[in-house]
Amino acid sequence: MQGKEISIFAQSVNYRNEVKKMNTKTSEIKQVATHLLSGMLANPHIYSIVSDELGRGQQETDLIVAAIEMAESLIAKVENKIEGEMRQGSSF
Repeated sequence: MQGKEISIFAQSVNYRNEVKKMNTKTSEIKQVATHLLSGMLANPHIYSIVSDELGRGQQETDLIVAAIEMAESLIAKVENKIEGEMRQGSSF
């Protein structure tokens, strides 16, 4: 490979790695949000009455949004904790 071809190949590999990281993070957020949402739906103090829209009403939408935001926050906190531990040289 020539210099330009190597550069293009390296950029392609970096792009694929970034897409893979994004897909992994999206998958993690979906998984955590699903667990949080199932816990909220099982809690009668949070979700006591199913809406007339068969689970597609405003209350359900609000719970889904809350679960996603909570999942994103939890994952960010874990990542920050791991990065901090790695900077200090100790294991997590």
